[in-house]
Amino acid sequence: MVSTSSIHILSDQELKKLGEVIGEVEKKTCGDVRLMIVKRSAVTGHVRLLLWALLVSLTFLFLWFNRHSLILWERWWLWPSILLGQYVIAALLSRSQLLQRLFTSYYDLHHQVWARAEVEFHRQGLSDARSHTGVLLFVSLMERQAVVLAGKAIADKLPSDAWDPVVKIIIEGARSGRWTEKLEQALRECGAYLANHFPPQPGKSKELPNAVILKD
Repeated sequence: MVSTSSIHILSDQELKKLGEVIGEVEKKTCGDVRLMIVKRSAVTGHVRLLLWALLVSLTFLFLWFNRHSLILWERWWLWPSILLGQYVIAALLSRSQLLQRLFTSYYDLHHQVWARAEVEFHRQGLSDARSHTGVLLFVSLMERQAVVLAGKAIADKLPSDAWDPVVKIIIEGARSGRWTEKLEQALRECGAYLANHFPPQPGKSKELPNAVILKD
């Protein structure tokens, strides 16, 4: 878990409010709901190399078409300095999340977010819940993507696209910056699905805490 300062999108008060919403939602269902926000899921080490290759190619073309033959041939020894400088520039530029998204295919980003969500679903004990009615709302900030995963009992009963409206609400929050409002709306939407199909069961104890989970 990381401190709220490393996430920057929610204050302590907002996190507390969302935790209370989770508690309210779970009173109306036998399901366990968890909300996790991570800074990133995708590995983007390739972006630095792609940017470096792009900078080198553009520099070579510029020198070629502008007939800088002294640099290209007689002063070939300048190239190591040029390549090193451009590598440093590429390394700095590759830290930009915008460039990381631009230089990584949507399919790769989506696949890696899903893979991380599945891992976290198991890590948080949702797959071990006795009734298999756990639900994870997973938000990955760098990729601006969200995933909703449900336990076997829920997945068997609801269609695979049942959570699409919930994901859409979360993405709207990412685009508009209205994180608290949209996450609360998504939690209540999720709770409405669960309340209809998985109402509370007498004697069922709460298995998981309500707090929002923050991770790198």
